[in-house]
Amino acid sequence: MFARMTQRQLQDIHDVDEPIAALWAAESSIYGRFGFGMACIHESWSIDRQYTAFSHSPEQQGRVRFVESDEARVFFPEVYKRVWPARPGMIERNATHWDSRLNDPERDRGGASAFFHVVYEEDGRADGYALYRIDRGDRTLTVHELVTATDSAYVALWQFCFSVDLITSTAAQQRPVDDPLLWMLADPRRLRRSPSDGIWLRLMNVPSALSGRRYAQEGRLTIEVSDSACPWNQGRFELEAGPDGAECRPTRNKPELLLSATDLAALYFGAVRCRTLVHAGRVTADSPAAINRADAMFTTELQPWCGDYFFR
Repeated sequence: MFARMTQRQLQDIHDVDEPIAALWAAESSIYGRFGFGMACIHESWSIDRQYTAFSHSPEQQGRVRFVESDEARVFFPEVYKRVWPARPGMIERNATHWDSRLNDPERDRGGASAFFHVVYEEDGRADGYALYRIDRGDRTLTVHELVTATDSAYVALWQFCFSVDLITSTAAQQRPVDDPLLWMLADPRRLRRSPSDGIWLRLMNVPSALSGRRYAQEGRLTIEVSDSACPWNQGRFELEAGPDGAECRPTRNKPELLLSATDLAALYFGAVRCRTLVHAGRVTADSPAAINRADAMFTTELQPWCGDYFFR
């Protein structure tokens, strides 16, 4: 039943000509067989207060201050709007989305406090924000979201969260895997990190999806895609791409990479390197040069990450 429902949904998405589909998986073992690839990874953190000293951090010239929820509704979107286009996996938030994100019903608090809202301001502009709760029972401050447009805002907001009175530990949810905090701490081993899968991505139309992103380096790559769930994707494609755009088209040329739609989806945001999938036995390459070229083309400046849950 589930397989038929999912197959019907894939067909419906294809019929309206969407190039990609994405979801959060209730179970990580389910969606790979339907062509969804693990496209974003995030970490949960926990650290005891006595180990939160920094050995390295950018200088800061601004200030951190509390704001009310109605002010947060103004300041938070301004910061987020500056940040989200630069990181693969982040999604644009409209007014309805922000209303939901900042909604704070007591049933969602789990016995902890209401949300606290803080912003970092410099030169009259908000450059970062943090949204957190405090559980007075176990004296833990949990950061639900911390988004910054500058390094100064980043360090200032973490130092603020670490310095809240009567707190013995700080936790954080859904942090990017390339988050710099680990490299700022004087005792980085004390940061307890637990990785987990985030967004699972599905390329619904391989030529359209590959043509729709930009690539770190100019290059040409011929791939052969296997896709039992969406047979219209099966075949050989030539990708000619670079920083200014890309074109992907069917070809009869010999493939340099053989891979499934699942693994192509994992590569799409830059969550994993092609060579890692080759070593894992998931991708077959005709030469080391093809692997190097794929890695150079698909790499991204920032690791993919998404701070928004959405379920199928």
